[in-house]
Parts: sequence; C-alpha cells; structure tokens
Amino acid sequence: MTEMSESRIDDMMNRLQRQPASNLLNKREAAAFLGVSTRAINRYVAAGRLKVSYRDAGGSTTSFYDPADLEALKKRKLTELNDFSIKRSQNEETYRRLSALKKEKEAAVKEARKTLASLESDLEALERTIGLVNSMNLGMLKKSPA
Repeated sequence: MTEMSESRIDDMMNRLQRQPASNLLNKREAAAFLGVSTRAINRYVAAGRLKVSYRDAGGSTTSFYDPADLEALKKRKLTELNDFSIKRSQNEETYRRLSALKKEKEAAVKEARKTLASLESDLEALERTIGLVNSMNLGMLKKSPA
C-alpha cells in the first residue's frame, strides 16, 4: 500500500475541492485516495470496477482517474465491507446455534442409548419371567389329571 503523509493527502483533497471535477488523478494519487496499492488500482480497472483514462505524457502513456469514480468506488467498498461484516456476524451466530444444536443432539443420543439399554434389560427380565411362568404352567399341566 502506498504511504502518504496526512498533510500530502490533505493537500490533495483541498486541490480536488478547489478544482473542477474534471481534474484527474494519476495512479499513485488514486491509490492514496483509496488507501490501496497501485496494483489494487490495476485490479479494479481489470475487473471493471474503476474507469481509467489514458493520456500521452512526454512519450509515455499515463493513466488517470476521475475523483468522482474513485469516491463511488470507495463508497461501494465500504458497503461491501459492511455487508461482509454482517454476513460474517450472521455466520458466527449460525455456527453458535449449530454448535448448541449438536451438543443437544449428542446429549439426546446419549440419553436415548441409556433408555434403550434400560429397556433391553427390562425386556430380558420379562423374558426370564415369562420363561419361568411357562415352566410353572407346564409343570402344573403335567401334575394335573387328564
């Protein structure tokens, strides 16, 4: 990221406010205005998020940027950042809820397993009791005269 002193940025902002909106900024000034690197400016242009004008400056082509376009991009970036923060907050809340539900599910499964084990034990006891009753009934049938 390009570092500029606060006084340099203030001077640039004052110049922009005093001069007509058609006053264009070079890439370095545009980067400073947005608080990004010149490479980020290139990425914004390549992505179609920032308009660029090219001018011949002493045998080389120089890129220039309209302050209004830069201001619009800055506002979009802030909106995107706010949207991202909201989504992240929502995702964190969703994660907390899912974690709580997972713990509740694990506790319910543990309780269900205990209940199942208890029911299986009760069933075995009932089967033993039925076996004893059947044995007793068979014994009584054998003893009774036919």
